[in-house]
Amino acid sequence: MKPKPISKNQNWLLFTAFVGANLLQSSITKWCLMDDILSKLGVKN
Repeated sequence: MKPKPISKNQNWLLFTAFVGANLLQSSITKWCLMDDILSKLGVKN
């Protein structure tokens, strides 16, 4: 039997790694890019 892949598209795994890296960076620097983007779009805290 052939093992099933985790994801059919490897881009989802790269996206998950990118999000994880951003979470790590945010925890170290106390700055979050998504917070800036959402505030510019008008989303309130």
